Amino acid sequence: MDQQRYKVLIAEDEPFQLSVLEEIVTGEGYIVCKTVKSGLKLIEEAKIHQPDILLLDIGLQKLDGISAVKQVIADGSNPLLQLIFTTGSVDTKHLLAGFELDTIDYITKPYDPERLKKALAKAKAQIHMNKVVKSYSIVEKHMIQLVVDHQVRMIDENQIVYVERNKSSRTKSLVHLSSGQVIETTSNLKEIKEKSSDAIIFSHRSFLINLNYIQMICTDEFSRSTKKAFQINLQDVEEDIPLTRKNYNLALDQLSKFI
Repeated sequence: MDQQRYKVLIAEDEPFQLSVLEEIVTGEGYIVCKTVKSGLKLIEEAKIHQPDILLLDIGLQKLDGISAVKQVIADGSNPLLQLIFTTGSVDTKHLLAGFELDTIDYITKPYDPERLKKALAKAKAQIHMNKVVKSYSIVEKHMIQLVVDHQVRMIDENQIVYVERNKSSRTKSLVHLSSGQVIETTSNLKEIKEKSSDAIIFSHRSFLINLNYIQMICTDEFSRSTKKAFQINLQDVEEDIPLTRKNYNLALDQLSKFI
């Protein structure tokens, strides 16, 4: 069971709304490390306190919340920070900004306590996932055999970003390497998985992914696709990789072994 108490920074300039947020956050066992009313103060305090989760209002004093959080992200000192919008704005451009910033949720005033609790839990789960992936470092080469053009070819598993079933030929697979090269092989996904280490997992029946290249897992309404339960953002890969709900739970179990 996760015993860590996560730090939450709240950016809200209305005293009553701030008290509501503080009550919910502390009631769920999180630590409110700082509260701020201005965007400029948000930038300063985020760097000092390194919060795990940021509850962000847009209409802050001196500098708006979106401009402020973009500076926090650009600073790069807290790459695991999870963002939850808690605002009164329903402006389309602000909703779009929430999507672009990969926010956990966009919650409008008056706050639904249960929705905020759910968003906090999602943020905690994403932090856990990111930490585990980061802690899993490549320590040695693991070579696997692929059949390419009727010949056996040895491939360094560490260079494999993901593998997909070839849509135009069900008997072939496409292996995407970190160099950008794509290798077509007659080895199927099951065979490749059997030859691989635990770093290679099924995200979907048509996809294998390398845990080392995960940047983010998008869920629910903030997934780029509405057809899948989850989507995975992989390093230097433009398209999202589908992750089924069943394989999401299996992936968490696998990642937990690396802690």
